Amino acid sequence: MSDYFRQRVFRKGVGLIDPKEFIRSMDEICLEMKRIGNNINQLARYVNIHKEEVNQEVLNEVEKKMADYVIMQDKLNVTWRKLMSIK
Repeated sequence: MSDYFRQRVFRKGVGLIDPKEFIRSMDEICLEMKRIGNNINQLARYVNIHKEEVNQEVLNEVEKKMADYVIMQDKLNVTWRKLMSIK
């Protein structure tokens, strides 16, 4: 069933989505995810350097955001791999 829907969505001429445009969009999403990851790393670095000055609530929020980011990145990677395996 999954293969059928992928073929219907991406098939040349009758597809609902232009594969090249889709790949460009996915590349943009991946680039933005990298930027977000870099920002999170900078926050984590700052928190580690200024431990005494940072409130525990702030530390907990940074940890939560990092965990959320990792989950979202994993989902994106799984989806991307599934889509790239279309024959």
